[in-house]
Amino acid sequence: DRLRESNRVLASEIERATALAERAEAATIAKSAFLANMSHEIRTPLTAILGYAGIVKSESRDDDALSPRLMAVDTIERAGEHLLAVINDILDLSKLESGKVVAEHLDSSVAQILFDVDSIVRARAVAKGVSLQTRVLTPIPERLFTDPTRLRQILLNLIGNAMKFTTNGGVHINAAFDSREGLLRIAVRDTGCGVPDKAKGLLFKRFSRVDGSSTRPRSGTGLGLAIAKGLVEAMGGQIGMESQLGIGSEFWFTLPV
Repeated sequence: DRLRESNRVLASEIERATALAERAEAATIAKSAFLANMSHEIRTPLTAILGYAGIVKSESRDDDALSPRLMAVDTIERAGEHLLAVINDILDLSKLESGKVVAEHLDSSVAQILFDVDSIVRARAVAKGVSLQTRVLTPIPERLFTDPTRLRQILLNLIGNAMKFTTNGGVHINAAFDSREGLLRIAVRDTGCGVPDKAKGLLFKRFSRVDGSSTRPRSGTGLGLAIAKGLVEAMGGQIGMESQLGIGSEFWFTLPV
């Protein structure tokens, strides 16, 4: 009788847990769908705003750099681009949560990807006055099978994060290939303010923004690292970091290629 009662209670608890899991999954899917739809609805008029701001700016080339009209257009552009970045982050996160991100395995040139990413972020590094160096530490096959779009996005997120918190020194991207394991390893190292030990566990969580020092700016959505982690894991890889407060940080990831 006791065994029969225990089995009945156990079956009841399993049924209850299953129902709760199904409700949680349905809520996650509904939330992701809402975020995706909302983001698309916002992005359409925002793209038009940025487009017209660009037209006004092109017609104001002869204005003084400190003219009220040109300064207003610059403000509209900066605010619009920031909002667009936030929307893109939300869309990426909703795709990851809903399981819609499927990694491709395409014949790709890692060297070309590194060159493209370096070209994209170099202007920002020059404007900020920090150095940017991309190095290949070991021979890498000319062609590898990976997802080039996701790899670029991971690199841009990690480099953007490093650039954000680096005011002196530079950002270094180091790539290597382990031929025995078939793993590509890329590390992004910066000379920024670093992260305190107690805060390291928060870095890859959604919406987390950790101050490494009193001078570390609080900006962005706190989604960049969470998205990078989700993309790396969707591609079957691993991601991690090491950091010393006041010295800098290194974010690394490995991908099977």
